[in-house]
Amino acid sequence: MGGGGTDKVQNCPNYRNDNSLGISYKPFLVFFGFTLVELLVVIAIIGVLIAILLPAVQVAREAARRTQCQNNLKQLAIAAHNHHDTKGELPAHGVQTLCWNSENNSYSDRGISWIVTLLEFMEQQSLKAMIDSGGTAASVNGTINYPAGPPVPYDSNYLPWKQRIPTMICPSDTNKNVASVKYFPAVSSYRASHGDGTMDWHRAIPSDLGNLARGVFKRDYGRNFNAITDGTSNTIAFSEARIGSDSASRDARSATALGGAGGNGTPDWCISAIDPSNRQLIKNTGGWSSAGFSGRRWAEAQEWIYVSFKTIMAPNTVSCILWGTDGRNQSIITASSCHSGGVNAACVDGSVHFINDTISTGDSAHPAWAGSQSGESHYGVWGALGSIDCGETEMLP
Repeated sequence: MGGGGTDKVQNCPNYRNDNSLGISYKPFLVFFGFTLVELLVVIAIIGVLIAILLPAVQVAREAARRTQCQNNLKQLAIAAHNHHDTKGELPAHGVQTLCWNSENNSYSDRGISWIVTLLEFMEQQSLKAMIDSGGTAASVNGTINYPAGPPVPYDSNYLPWKQRIPTMICPSDTNKNVASVKYFPAVSSYRASHGDGTMDWHRAIPSDLGNLARGVFKRDYGRNFNAITDGTSNTIAFSEARIGSDSASRDARSATALGGAGGNGTPDWCISAIDPSNRQLIKNTGGWSSAGFSGRRWAEAQEWIYVSFKTIMAPNTVSCILWGTDGRNQSIITASSCHSGGVNAACVDGSVHFINDTISTGDSAHPAWAGSQSGESHYGVWGALGSIDCGETEMLP
C-alpha cells in the first residue's frame, strides 16, 4: 500500500500499529441494524400484543361505563328517598298538568314526568327554579315569555327541556348523543317501574284503573314505603332502556314496535313484531311499524315510551305499543341496555343490581292488561320484582 494509503489508515480511530510487538492492527467497520426478516418478526409480535390487549382495554372501559351507570341509578334512588323524606311519598310516575304550548299560545293537559319532580333532589335546583319561574330566560332564543310552571314536554323552544342531565344518561348507550330536534328536546336512559301490568294513560287514574297499578310508580299520586309490602330490597324502582334514533327506527333493541293488527295484548304478541328474517329488526309488515323515539323526551310521562318500563318481558327484548300508534295506549316497554347480557336496576332500598336477560318471565301468553292481573305475578321472577304488594317470595337472583 502506498504512503498516502498508510496515512489514511493511521488516521482511522480503529487503527493501531504496535511496533514493539511487530503487530499491525488494521481497521474494521461494524454495522448495526435489523434484517428484513427480523423486522417482520417484530411487527408480527407487536400485532399479536395489540390483538391481545385491545379487547382487554375495551372490556375495562365497558366495565367502567357499567359502573358509572350503576352509580347513576344509585343517585336516582337516593333522590327518590330524599323526596320521600321531604314529602312523605315517592314521586308519581307522572302528573297530569295544564301546560302552555308556545306554538299555538294555548294550554292543554299533559303528563309531566317524575324526572321533573326529582330535579331539586338531584342537584338540579337551578333547572327546577327556571321551570318554576318561566320568563324569557327559559326560552332558547330569549324571545318567548314562558309562564311559570312546565309547558308541554315536547316544546323544543323551552331551554330546560333541552338540558342534558349527565346522571340521567348511561355512558354505554350508543345513541346517547342523538341530536335534539323538534318535539324531541333531550334524552334520558333511565326509567321508572310501572310494574307488571299495562294500561292506557287516560285510564291510569285512581277512579278508573289506577288502583290496579302494581308497580312502584303510578299516575298522579306517589306511594309511600309502607305500601311496598313485598319488601323494598326485592322491589325494582328504576332501570334503564336504550335511547332510540331516527337512523335506527327498526332496531328491535332501541326502537318501539307500533300497532300490530289484531293483537291480543300478550307478551307473545309483542314478540311477534320481530322480523323472523332478521331478529334485530322490527317488522314493517302485518300491520306493524316502528319508531325510534324511545327516551328522547325526558319531561314526558303521558306517553309510556319515554320514562317508564314494565317488568313483563325479559330485558333486551322488543318494546311495543299493543294497539295503534299512540304512545298513551297500553304498551309493554322493556328494560334494555348496551351492556352485555342484561341491564342495571335499582331497588326501592337503593341497592343496584345487574339483571340478566335470562331472568324468568313466566307466562308469555297471559294478557298484560292491568285488569287481567291479580295475586302473584304471571311473569315469573321479573314480574314479581316489579309488583309491590302481591305476596311473592321471589328474591333478586
